Amino acid sequence: MTRKIGIALIIVFSLVLVSLIMFSENIPKVAFIILTILTCSQIPFGFALISINSKTRTAKRIHLAIGVFLLTAGLLSRFLLIPGAAVEIIVGILWFCFAYSPIELKHKYQKWLPFSKTKFESLLLSSIDFVGITMLAIGIMFKIQKWPGGNSLQYFGLMILLIGLISWNFKFKKEVVRRKEAEDKIHEQFSEIQDSINYAKRIQSAILPSDRIVKNRWQIHSFCTNQKIL
Repeated sequence: MTRKIGIALIIVFSLVLVSLIMFSENIPKVAFIILTILTCSQIPFGFALISINSKTRTAKRIHLAIGVFLLTAGLLSRFLLIPGAAVEIIVGILWFCFAYSPIELKHKYQKWLPFSKTKFESLLLSSIDFVGITMLAIGIMFKIQKWPGGNSLQYFGLMILLIGLISWNFKFKKEVVRRKEAEDKIHEQFSEIQDSINYAKRIQSAILPSDRIVKNRWQIHSFCTNQKIL
């Protein structure tokens, strides 16, 4: 199902992007930038949905490599004054945010699910990191392109990442305490069982004769039996 939705997103928003480019002269500049960013974010998200159910990490690494390559190429093109640098930077950052990050979000959610009390808790903590990284990356893109709001997006992104870091740290501390308590309880139960076994052994030793006495009595019994037979 997600694969079909991903393909549909790629087709629909590719057509929307072409329409925006064709009618760019009739659209205000600010509105054109916003619509273009929203449209371009959905195309890599469609690619993410296509491979999000993959059990291997190959797709995630490929999307990360594409994002890093486009961003590096854009920065290099900007330094060398080559046309198209802005497009490469924008697409590279959006590819990182909406193609690589959603797959990383799912893997992180599945990784920490066994350590969380509920699915919502694991999803919430993973989503905080996703939102923080996305806002920080988009803020950097705005800063590079000298668009307004770049600094604010970076600050909010860093703040959300800090909240996520504190939340994860608090979660880990609780998990460590919970596991320590569980280990202490198991150790206590094991000690109680071991004490019970030792106590039962002492009772058995006190009631039952020792192996040496049993052996001697068996030898006497065997000797007497043989004497009767003779």
